[in-house]
Amino acid sequence: MEPWIRKIGHPVLTIVEEPGQISVKQSRYLSAGNVKSEEDDTIWWIPLGLRGKVGVKEAVPIAFAEKESAIRGIDDLFYKLNVDYAGFYRTNYPPSRLAKLGSQLDRLSVPDRMGML
Repeated sequence: MEPWIRKIGHPVLTIVEEPGQISVKQSRYLSAGNVKSEEDDTIWWIPLGLRGKVGVKEAVPIAFAEKESAIRGIDDLFYKLNVDYAGFYRTNYPPSRLAKLGSQLDRLSVPDRMGML
């Protein structure tokens, strides 16, 4: 809990897509946007809720406690991190993924649709 209660800001996860996998990188988010690179060394323990793992219908809980890592076995047609916006972090999807999620509203829960707005 140390980073959550003793560090300013909260995590933003930046997603980079590759066929069948995503790379996830966490960094510090401040609403002022003035994070210096030397101040971006915090690693939060983040409970990822991932929907879109190949062969799995329900959300998969993943404990993410690294600065950067790859998650394999991702459904390229549909995936969503932070299912139901249960975690306190932002997800920075590539623009093409945001467009896909916007056209797949029927696959998103009501909390996910509200959070996407």
